[in-house]
Amino acid sequence: MPLRMDELLQLRPYPYHLTAQSNVASISSNGELTCAKDLLELAGKERLLRTRRAQAVRLVVNGLALALRDQEPLHAGNMELQHGWILGEVVLMLNKRWPVWHRFGASLPC
Repeated sequence: MPLRMDELLQLRPYPYHLTAQSNVASISSNGELTCAKDLLELAGKERLLRTRRAQAVRLVVNGLALALRDQEPLHAGNMELQHGWILGEVVLMLNKRWPVWHRFGASLPC
């Protein structure tokens, strides 16, 4: 059964960001989180922009080994896709956003 944003916010009112240990140095030195879209493009993996990650993806960006977490819980059957959206477009939209959800369900674009 699809979960609406207001229901998600009731279940998880605080944002969290989980990352692989290999990403900590880059995040600390830059002082910011880089969206998955930019990381995939910098690593030459644009083909993964619209593909749900069933497992973590290893990347090399500017000589640093990084990891993008899987998107295992993300399934089209768990969403009520409308207006012609398909799973690949949802994945791209998520990859373009900072991993911080704001109170009204929006996130900052990359």
